[in-house]
Amino acid sequence: MKPFLLSRLATGASAALLAVTGLALGGAPAHARTYHGPYVQPMFSYADGWRVDQHVRELADVNGDGRLDVVGFGNAGVYVSYAQPDGSFTPATVKLRQFGWDQGRRVDQHPREVVDLVGNGTADIVGFGYSGVTVTHGQTDRTFIGAGKRIDSYGYNRGWRVDQHPRTLADVDGDGAADIVGFGDAGAWVSYFSVAGDTFTTPQLLVRDFGSQQGWRVGDHPVNWATSTVTAGPTSSASGTRTPTWPSCPDLSATRCPAGPQDRWGTVLPRPEAFPGTARRDVVSAPKGWGPCGARRALTSVG
Repeated sequence: MKPFLLSRLATGASAALLAVTGLALGGAPAHARTYHGPYVQPMFSYADGWRVDQHVRELADVNGDGRLDVVGFGNAGVYVSYAQPDGSFTPATVKLRQFGWDQGRRVDQHPREVVDLVGNGTADIVGFGYSGVTVTHGQTDRTFIGAGKRIDSYGYNRGWRVDQHPRTLADVDGDGAADIVGFGDAGAWVSYFSVAGDTFTTPQLLVRDFGSQQGWRVGDHPVNWATSTVTAGPTSSASGTRTPTWPSCPDLSATRCPAGPQDRWGTVLPRPEAFPGTARRDVVSAPKGWGPCGARRALTSVG
């Protein structure tokens, strides 16, 4: 199996197809529906020893130049191939001897994310290991600094499983930093990231929904943490508080939601105006999923 990634490789550029067969790039001119290329660079490929069930590969701007680089979690650690202005990539090099197969990281046990954690334009690496979450920060000089464990939670030894408990990062409270959102057994847990302290807060169970105890299953019920403008829920309180609200299944019936796209259970997907609330509107991140009884969404308030 060969992973395919579709993304913009440069700021202002049209979408480009990254097929990790070697490193095959097919770029598409603006407004075009066909791809030209591919431009093949022999890196991160099956022939080079990379395997889908062993080695995660992602695209992220790890040096803040506005171009997406290839980040691979290989045997020896983290490999990076930097995107160039002419559409080529630098040779892949080991930038960090952590997070790799040789360090005990496994695809079916240890999720790894490449995300701009602090909001400074360079992507950081966040790894969910055996005992907790490890972070290292990408720099504009193409190095990574500050590698270390930030929180003793969300790890394999803490009961979190890839096939049961999705974990992701999103700016939940609107401060520009990415927070941990984990869909555990009891519901949606959140740990807020502190840029000043370079650490995460103790996990809080913010929503008693979207978890395995409520019938949600990985592969059957997609969940993501979507950012949108929504009307704040009726339990919103003073500025700075984070008060989630969530509707019951009947709140998402066709009588409450305007006509819209259907999910595979036949439930109308919710629109912001379908939820009761105050006049204030917040731009927030909130979990949205398609569960056993249809589409569900929880709203967060940041004041």
